Amino acid sequence: MSNYNDIILTDSAAKRVTQITTDSSNNNYKKILKITINTGGCAGLRYKYEFIDKPDAEDILIKNGDSSVAVDDFSAQLLKGATIDFVETSDCGTASF
Repeated sequence: MSNYNDIILTDSAAKRVTQITTDSSNNNYKKILKITINTGGCAGLRYKYEFIDKPDAEDILIKNGDSSVAVDDFSAQLLKGATIDFVETSDCGTASF
């Protein structure tokens, strides 16, 4: 695994991932967030977010401090130059690129 420097994980997104993965009361404790992009959907791409036990050998880790997000090579190429962010609104929190 290597760090893909063209994709940025913001402090806000890193903080949210850490909150989820360090809370021992939920099912995602000690897991890693993985983002996968597949072709399809209305705009031609579908984003899948899942918490996994460990990244695949070919996954790329996007890091910010102690937080990591795993992406496969195909998804990393599509995310090149993107910023992964978490924005909390009065309605809910959302991930944005």
